Amino acid sequence: MISFFTRDLERIQMPHNDALVVILRIKEFDVKRILIDQGSSAEIMYYSAFKQLKLRDTDLAPATSPLVGFNSQPEWPLGKIILLVKAGTVVKQVEFWVLQVPSTYNLILSRGWLHAMQALA
Repeated sequence: MISFFTRDLERIQMPHNDALVVILRIKEFDVKRILIDQGSSAEIMYYSAFKQLKLRDTDLAPATSPLVGFNSQPEWPLGKIILLVKAGTVVKQVEFWVLQVPSTYNLILSRGWLHAMQALA
């Protein structure tokens, strides 16, 4: 069962139509404010979350192309990184593109990620 509380709405602009916002375990941390975006085709980690996970820029692999769809402009990621993500009892490797742009969220995960985590049939 998934439950949401008033405190979960902090810093969310209202009205909102977010598909789903969740908390997941990455490294030894519970990462909050994760948007599951069915329109996204990539897993995004924002640089502020990257640093809070105590990761270093040297942990990033080079980005090979820009991401399009952010402010209608191509955005070049700082790089990409593969991390283990735990949702309940399911643990999967996820490749994140790390962006240094402002965001209300720490991560954006695509709808495909939900299927990979066996969250949807």
